[in-house]
Amino acid sequence: KLYKKLMEVKKSREIAQVYNPFSSSKVDNPFQEHFDYKNIYKDEFNYLISILNEVKNDKNHQTKSVVVLGEAGSGKTHFMMRFVKHISKTNRFLFIRQPNDENSVIFHIYARILESFVKTISNSNYSQLEFFLAKSISAIIVSRLKKRPKLTESQLRIINYLEENHLNIYIRFGGQESNWRTITKVMLDWWQEKYSNNEIAINLLKALIKYVQYKDRDYKELVMKYISGFQLSAEELDKISLERWNNNFSREEFSLEAISLFGKLSLFDEPMILCFDQLESLINNNMLLKNFGEALKEIITQTPNSLIVLNLFPDRWNYFLNFFDSSVNDRIGQEIISLSKIDSAEMKNLLKKRAESYKINLDYIFDYDIYQKCSSSNSIRRNINLANHYFKYKIHKIPLPNITTTLEEEFRLLLERVEEIEKIVGIKKNLSISKPDRDLEEYLKETYEKVQKRLQNFTLVDDSDEYGKLRTIFYTLKTIYGLETDFFKIKKRALPPHLNIIKGGYKYSIGFLNVNGNSFSSRLKNYTALMLNFPDYKFYLLREDKKVSIRGKEFVKQFNQKGTFIFVEREDKIIFETFHQIVEEYNNKDLEFELKDVFSALFKTYPDFWLTKILKR
Repeated sequence: KLYKKLMEVKKSREIAQVYNPFSSSKVDNPFQEHFDYKNIYKDEFNYLISILNEVKNDKNHQTKSVVVLGEAGSGKTHFMMRFVKHISKTNRFLFIRQPNDENSVIFHIYARILESFVKTISNSNYSQLEFFLAKSISAIIVSRLKKRPKLTESQLRIINYLEENHLNIYIRFGGQESNWRTITKVMLDWWQEKYSNNEIAINLLKALIKYVQYKDRDYKELVMKYISGFQLSAEELDKISLERWNNNFSREEFSLEAISLFGKLSLFDEPMILCFDQLESLINNNMLLKNFGEALKEIITQTPNSLIVLNLFPDRWNYFLNFFDSSVNDRIGQEIISLSKIDSAEMKNLLKKRAESYKINLDYIFDYDIYQKCSSSNSIRRNINLANHYFKYKIHKIPLPNITTTLEEEFRLLLERVEEIEKIVGIKKNLSISKPDRDLEEYLKETYEKVQKRLQNFTLVDDSDEYGKLRTIFYTLKTIYGLETDFFKIKKRALPPHLNIIKGGYKYSIGFLNVNGNSFSSRLKNYTALMLNFPDYKFYLLREDKKVSIRGKEFVKQFNQKGTFIFVEREDKIIFETFHQIVEEYNNKDLEFELKDVFSALFKTYPDFWLTKILKR
């Protein structure tokens, strides 16, 4: 028995030399894979599932909303990750980060919905959107065709294929135009009879059918751009046989119509889940918060068969309740789930189970004293970070950071010690209490790599969203670097979304221009004229798409005489998103370092980046 025990200890320590089960403590988005100890928030999770089932079983298919409350580090996003794993085979989960621009809130929500839709379902070759459309379209086609008194052989074959497996719409139909003509006609007849002749909805439906029909990725990407509401060239539209969008349509109305259409299609699948996270800094912009509340109210009203989930700090939810009127609060706060504090016993079990997932028996590495310290915080993330440092200390002899804990944690730890002393005599205290102090360079590298990986997926480049990110960065850094922000106001002239920054004696205007066609030319002309009228400002204009018309290139050349037109390379895009990601983590209380220290490190890491040059000047 002794020999067996010694071998177990040896094996655990050998594995621990290679793997650290506590190296990762944060879930960045619900689509990630992390260890999950299901005893944590078990009752709250079952309650969330029951709310989803209520939406599914409601005869009227009314959309419901739930607010999930938890302090920083309590595991709200991890909770959503568990939810995604549980429902991913049946429901479509759409993750939406905080909007940045008060003038395009619904479009921002729609753009994030599309980005989530194209994520591949686990253990599948299909994206969420492909699976969703196959199931919904198949169900509609079969039900409509079966109502016909007489069916052709082709129609019977379509019914048999789709009843056998809805994914046969990709496998069996191929490029047979007759099948797709039938599918398109049936779908459009269904929509017009059931809903309306709304031009936006009709063209979106046609585009979604094209998305199912095409196998070529280039064609699919063109359709996705079209579905996103972006204007395509005549050549691109001809390639996918779709009509040009009306230049006068409102992007907000377009986006609301599109979200509503997806909700109506989901009636033939399962309820959609729209999860809003990273909303903490909304309270810093009253107009943005107001428009966000109104947008949610409209989406809940006009989109059936959906579950809206908001992840929030408790104090932010209290702010929402005082800020919004009852018409908004009653819509977005129909159900409340509070992620309560985890007791120390369950926290210890979480640490042990996490280690066991690597075949490490943590009892051979941690003693009672370490377990107590790594279970003393109400923040799950902080406890895991502490465990990470103690693990490195015990296995690799890396010194512990010498930072004291909070008074609350010390008091909780003291009470547990007193209780234990009453039962046992002589508790050995051999380690000082500490707080995690991660390596800053390591953190920056991890953040960069996460952003780099995220940008490999389908992302929509939208000027208002890019402008919103820039504004968030400068607004957050105002007090640290002594910045002032503003923008130019010109009536009846369209300008690129831009931000003016005043720092000391320097003035900058930074705009984004990713639109095409006449919109590109007219906005660039107006911005160039503005530049000439404000010679004391240094003008920057950023664009990711290099496909600019010949006429547009002439305007770029003119702008470059006094300003700087930047075609954003992929590396600069990653760095910009890294800056924004760090600011968002700070605003959401997820940043483990002082913000100024992080940006000082960023400046050293990326000294030639255009944003660095402005902030350091």
